[in-house]
Amino acid sequence: MNEYGDSTFVGAVADWLDSLGKFNGGLTVAKGLLAVHVLGTGLLTLAKDAKGNFIIKSSPAWVKGANKKYESKLAERIYQLLEKGDKNSSNIIKRALAKYHNTPSGVLRELIGLHGKTNRISFGKIVEQHHKILAFDKNLIKQYFDKNLIKQYKVQIDVSKTATQFKIPYIAVFFSVITNSGEFFSDTNQNKSMFEKTGRFIAGLGLDAGVAALTSTGALIGSMVAPGVGTFIGGAIGATVGFVGSLFVEDTVKDWGETAGRWVEERVEDTEEFWDSANEAISNSFSNAKKFIVDFFN
Repeated sequence: MNEYGDSTFVGAVADWLDSLGKFNGGLTVAKGLLAVHVLGTGLLTLAKDAKGNFIIKSSPAWVKGANKKYESKLAERIYQLLEKGDKNSSNIIKRALAKYHNTPSGVLRELIGLHGKTNRISFGKIVEQHHKILAFDKNLIKQYFDKNLIKQYKVQIDVSKTATQFKIPYIAVFFSVITNSGEFFSDTNQNKSMFEKTGRFIAGLGLDAGVAALTSTGALIGSMVAPGVGTFIGGAIGATVGFVGSLFVEDTVKDWGETAGRWVEERVEDTEEFWDSANEAISNSFSNAKKFIVDFFN
């Protein structure tokens, strides 16, 4: 803040970055809860076929009837909105609406994380979409739909592949780095040292990683309970628990990071003082040795 107590421009940017991070987390939670509602109420269903795929079906109320109307009033309103779409329009909103091809159920598909036109998807593909870091035994995933092997089936993590081919979610990491970088510019932190700011920054990255881990864990548990639908719902619940939990512990965890940064700074200062003392001692030793030799020969 400046001398009048007003936020500086840089401080305002830092606050905006923090708000952006929270908004993105809140948006993810909202989408997750909507996905749970869509699948939980049967607006979309995932039916297994014999080839290891899920067939995505819409509720009859979301399918246009013989009278060219939708039984669902919400679907009908969405349809009327989608009709305004135009893929050749210069208006970005109209182009975005056009991608649904006047099909309200396409909106439901995107809410659960699928492409708007997806009607069939393999369980393996669902697992890959919900586990950006972990690798799984693809052979076991393929065996899921084999009636002779279904009792042996487990969603099993391929530990060696996960360790050797660790998948880094670059976009998520980049976004986390950008939103947490506000710790270096925040007016609240202006009197903190660079080590303390760095500690808070790293703690923020850790919180984001924790949310991602809970999302993946939720999807994993859901896959074990009900592969397919459970994967979607488990991931959404994991993300919600992670985000809400991070809001409660954010200040505490970042304070811990600040304390850790201060401790590192003190150790660095101690080391610098040690080397200064050592250099001084060595210099004095050489000076005394030189004086002794000169005095001896004189």
